[in-house]
Amino acid sequence: MKTIVKRMAAMMVAAGCLFTGMPDFVMEIKAEEILGEGQFIQPAENVSDAPEIKFNTLYYTVDSGFVTDGYVTLKPEKDCYVIRGDRYNGWTLYDSTLDRLPTNSDGIYYEKLKAGETYYVLVSGQFMLNNFNDETGGDSKEEAMLINTNQEYDGSLAVYGDTDYFKFVADVTGRAKVVIYNSMNQSSSFIEVTAEYYNSGISLLKDEIELIEPDSTGSFYINVKEGEAYCLKLRESSPFDGEGKYSLQVVTAQVESIEFSPSQVSMNVQEDYQLKPVILPENVVDASVKYQSSNEKVATVSNEGMVYAKNAGTTTIICTAKDGSGTEGVCEVIVKNPIKEHTSAINALTNMGQGIVRVNAKKDKYATGYQIKYSESKSMKGAKSASMAGTSRNITNLKRGRKYYFQVRAYALNAEGNRIYSKYSPVKAIRVSKG
Repeated sequence: MKTIVKRMAAMMVAAGCLFTGMPDFVMEIKAEEILGEGQFIQPAENVSDAPEIKFNTLYYTVDSGFVTDGYVTLKPEKDCYVIRGDRYNGWTLYDSTLDRLPTNSDGIYYEKLKAGETYYVLVSGQFMLNNFNDETGGDSKEEAMLINTNQEYDGSLAVYGDTDYFKFVADVTGRAKVVIYNSMNQSSSFIEVTAEYYNSGISLLKDEIELIEPDSTGSFYINVKEGEAYCLKLRESSPFDGEGKYSLQVVTAQVESIEFSPSQVSMNVQEDYQLKPVILPENVVDASVKYQSSNEKVATVSNEGMVYAKNAGTTTIICTAKDGSGTEGVCEVIVKNPIKEHTSAINALTNMGQGIVRVNAKKDKYATGYQIKYSESKSMKGAKSASMAGTSRNITNLKRGRKYYFQVRAYALNAEGNRIYSKYSPVKAIRVSKG
């Protein structure tokens, strides 16, 4: 559940157009279409006379076609950052003592403005100030926001250098997984987030989080002790376009259930089937599992959950969580051999001389071997039989000059070693040569 949503708009106006994030990114929409036509304002020569302006409002300082320079007053109601564009029209931000606040080369004020304080802006032309509400996380370790484990929180990093601090109390002893998702979808909006924790004697299993690209997730592990408090620090360490939106979750949950859908799978021999266990809850510290087949003569299973059907029969695939919870899920696998529905065929009967006939059967991909039945009677009365592993065999000691009738059927072995037969082929006859 997402419990906190921080909304921040990074907008700038220059030459009548709305800019977002860095000054070089231009949206194809005019400020007037979003904010109205704006307001005319007369800046004052002295700060004592400076009129108060509002956030997110477009102002014009044009008088009789000439740009008028002067001061306006800014009184933020909430702690915030401000941002401005300086492509055509300039303005400069001062605190209540008229000390100029620092900017970087992109015209962004990184220093946070305090609620209730008075600031002055020296302006010319048209301009707009933008309120970056900073409501998620704390600004320092001492101000860290207390969050619950296994609960997802949404936030934003306003500008380069902005930090959010979060504190959590471990509810388990063992591993905790910190998951950070960059929800930006602009191709240029890379967020390099570094996460630190502060608690002596506890080891970080992964040194750092790499660059988190748009619409992607980074995670790392911490060894924690039940009842102890830990502090995470998220910092935007490279400029980006738009809001630095993210979601944060400290995961300590173990696997509670493993289910398969379907819970019973029917396969033919020689087929593969990929198991896809549903693990709940959705986000756990360790979602890895191991597999085992209760009857490997019927089917085997790989470490990745790929089932291979070997022989007809039934087996149970047992899936066990590796996180120490002991949670198991099962999937029943029924393996069939379609050879039972097949009808065999004789490709050829060949006189080999000396009372010998070679029988050649049509190959069946599911067969372990073949059985030959032969008789001097077309009704197969008193027939004799012989088995062969391949598709051909010589039948010897036949009476020369006599006519013999032959049939063939394929067979396969089930997991117990018993034969499963196909249907017999049509009867085929040959007269044994006298030579």
